[in-house]
Amino acid sequence: MTMTPGQFGEQIAATSQTLGSATGRVYGVNNSTWALLATVHILWVTTATAGTRIPVLRVLDAASNILWEGPITAGPGASVNPARVSFGAGVPLITSTPYFVGPLPVRMILPPFASVQILDAAAIDNADTIQPNIVYSM
Repeated sequence: MTMTPGQFGEQIAATSQTLGSATGRVYGVNNSTWALLATVHILWVTTATAGTRIPVLRVLDAASNILWEGPITAGPGASVNPARVSFGAGVPLITSTPYFVGPLPVRMILPPFASVQILDAAAIDNADTIQPNIVYSM
């Protein structure tokens, strides 16, 4: 994990992990002050031989309340490896293999000690692996 407080473009570059369960993975931003979420890019490797994933990004507060949730309703299928799933401020929804892009609200504010949750709403295979890169500024 790489974080450089006080500069624009802090990031959390997580290692590759399986989704693990229907609730996916949660990544703490560890921001001690209010922050602005810029983008989340996920390298997504599918393992099941069938089914279309529905990638969902959730922004959670310190108490794990959902502040925002956004799905990409036509995500990567089984034959797309690796898929590139991204969420960015103000971008349009794009579902063109292997790139899947979902919009974040412009100026998505993160309260202190927020976290980001990544999951597959279709729950195709918990053995899929994800490797997120979360970029924000404080």
